[in-house]
Amino acid sequence: MKNWWNRKYAVIALYGFLAAAAVVALIFAILNFPTFLSFFYDLIGILAPFIIGFAIAYLLNPGYRFFRQKVYGKLFAKKPKPRLTKILSLLTIYLIVLGIVVFLLSIVVPQLYKSIETLVSNIEGYYNEFNAFIESWGLNKFINLGSISETIDIVTKWIIDYIKNINLDDLQNVMDVTVSVASGVFSFVIGLIASVYMLYNKELFCAQVKKLGYAVFPKKFMYKLQRLLGTSNQTFSKYLSGVLIDALVVGTTCFIVMQIANIPYAILIGVMVGITNMIPFFGPYIGGVPSVLLVLMVDPIKAIWVVVILVVLQQLDGNFLNPKIAGQRTGMSALWVMIAIIVGGGLFGVIGMLIAVPVCSVLFSVTKSFMNERLKNKKMSAKTTAYYADAEVSAKYTPDEEPDTLDNPEQEQLQNSSATKESK
Repeated sequence: MKNWWNRKYAVIALYGFLAAAAVVALIFAILNFPTFLSFFYDLIGILAPFIIGFAIAYLLNPGYRFFRQKVYGKLFAKKPKPRLTKILSLLTIYLIVLGIVVFLLSIVVPQLYKSIETLVSNIEGYYNEFNAFIESWGLNKFINLGSISETIDIVTKWIIDYIKNINLDDLQNVMDVTVSVASGVFSFVIGLIASVYMLYNKELFCAQVKKLGYAVFPKKFMYKLQRLLGTSNQTFSKYLSGVLIDALVVGTTCFIVMQIANIPYAILIGVMVGITNMIPFFGPYIGGVPSVLLVLMVDPIKAIWVVVILVVLQQLDGNFLNPKIAGQRTGMSALWVMIAIIVGGGLFGVIGMLIAVPVCSVLFSVTKSFMNERLKNKKMSAKTTAYYADAEVSAKYTPDEEPDTLDNPEQEQLQNSSATKESK
């Protein structure tokens, strides 16, 4: 009895201490937010190679798993060779990725560079042609050409002044640029090597983390944590792989259609539309508006065709292609998607915009499960429609979404028993 008493209060004291420490840490982080944010970014910079390695391994894991299970696993099914299977799977997936990178660098990148070079060299001629087109149609009454010209002059002057102010003779600036580039290359190379080890030993790493977790935390907590991590991994993996495939299909289709329609800078537009399509909600606008403006300067009539092609392509992608490839797995409304993208982009830039939706989806799923469990313990309905102020509103929903007639099972049992007695 004495041991039970001591253990009980020791656990209570430990939880109290951890809760107090968490509150103190949170208050300290809020009061010293700039310092805390600077420390956070420094920590990310130190761990950058391993973060890059984990990202590469995570993106390549579906392909690695496919070759390991579906190809080489079946090839050596009669005489299993786990080590050889893992090595061959790693070599195959990395060689495929290397081939794609070489293809992009040897074919797509030179054409993309040529398109940008042509655009920069002919920008003045395009502007004059666009000016003549506006005057020929009498649109100069509605469009202030002077302001456009002044804007171009201001932007051009700002770029020239900015380049002139860069003192390349300053040794410190040269050293900073050199160190930054060298650090980025070093982080990527180390991350690439680390990704190989992470993929090859992922089962061992996961087992070690589980072992540590079960040694420190209660079993019930570890069960919930594993379920949460499993759901998060499934959400991230399917979402990111679907987004990448969807962006590749949309970008390639856009390039082919633009090429058939003889639209100028087709490859530049295809690459721009494909990359920006990975950003939910805002992506089509981020890639579509510059594409239309680009063609508008060259050939205003063809700019109309660009608008039509992009609108049709986005409609096909949003209604047919994206649900089939990426799937509608977020379960969030458009408002929450917008909030997630804006917050993620504000905190972590483009990377934040890409991962904001799956992160918010996981948080949404965890919050929903927590609320449903709490309501179930209180013997209340978990249906959202049960909490509408007007009962007639919930009647408009489908039967599987309508609230339960009784939230209390015991009350339902009592009513059934009383009805049986009255019938007798």
